[in-house]
Amino acid sequence: MSRILIAAAGTGGHVFPALAVAQELRAEGHQVEWVGTQEQRIEAKVVPQHDIPLHRIAMTGLRGHGVKRLLTMPKTLLSAWRQVRKLFQTFQPDLVLTFGGYVCAPVGWVAHQRGVPLLTHEQNAVPGMTTLLLARWAQLVLLGLPLDKSRPKSQRLMRQSNVYRVGNPLRQEIIAAADARPAESHHDSINLLIVGGSLGARVFNQTLPEALARINGTVNVTHQVGAGNKVAAEQSYQAVTLKDKQVQVVEFIDDMASAYAAADIIISRAGALSVSEICGVGRAAVFVPLPHAVDDHQTANARAVAEAGGAVVIAQSDFTADGLAKSLQSLLQAPSQLWKMASFSRSVGELQATDHIVQLCRQILAGESHPQPAVERTL
Repeated sequence: MSRILIAAAGTGGHVFPALAVAQELRAEGHQVEWVGTQEQRIEAKVVPQHDIPLHRIAMTGLRGHGVKRLLTMPKTLLSAWRQVRKLFQTFQPDLVLTFGGYVCAPVGWVAHQRGVPLLTHEQNAVPGMTTLLLARWAQLVLLGLPLDKSRPKSQRLMRQSNVYRVGNPLRQEIIAAADARPAESHHDSINLLIVGGSLGARVFNQTLPEALARINGTVNVTHQVGAGNKVAAEQSYQAVTLKDKQVQVVEFIDDMASAYAAADIIISRAGALSVSEICGVGRAAVFVPLPHAVDDHQTANARAVAEAGGAVVIAQSDFTADGLAKSLQSLLQAPSQLWKMASFSRSVGELQATDHIVQLCRQILAGESHPQPAVERTL
């Protein structure tokens, strides 16, 4: 079987889609190895847990590190290029896949120099710097979400003929949860899931208790508040009067697939993975984009769902108890709208993304000169 090198580093949004593809490729008998960074990022923990060899390259990013980092970047990039070149000499990959993170730049560069086929996957609705760099060398550029066509970076990528939207690869448990439909019959209550992420979202913890106190109707609430935030969040809920509200505050949710499936409305940030999982399961959402995300890509991710009718987008600066209460109350009073939003959300989701990418790998490894995904070229 073939040797396949995957590069993905830094965040779960890059690593988990890559891991879904890696597991499928290994199941087909391919030898898969992984390139990450020397930093203690998520790939350093997750990849070895799945018995995938991890090569850790000394490589750092540019953004937010000042002039000193910029001045040392040529030396850093040259060193990373040498490390990756040595890896290519020993592993000799037949195919390279990149899923994001600055380590992908030297990996894609060496793949291009050595004539190794390259596929690059962009999870967000606004392409990152690395994606734009690799797009000129890749056989195909694969998108997880519809591009925000108003952004110059998106417009630049759209000019290329090798760009296709296949979706973001999802975990098998999320795909299984997509079979669970919202309970259209329980008009007497609503299940609300609030997802703050591993660190929690302080604005959620501060705003939700006040907002729920202003809502009429029966609401069952599960609020994931992040590490170390449970006591403070519970105190915030206890400080307000909640009529007909059942609130469960948890630091973490181990089974996110079941939590998504049980929800009627989900309040969340708008990272690519969260958006794709919510749409994959098909649930109405209120997205509150992280205001300082690079290129404001979370707003673009959220708009992709909102424009399809599956979500409400609230800027963090507008995320007040009064405004949120009005948005939630309108949905509570029109349950049929929730089911419509769930359907529209599901239309953005793509459950076959992993299959599409693996099929493209098969085509390239079989020597096809013009690999074609089993989807229309919709950006």
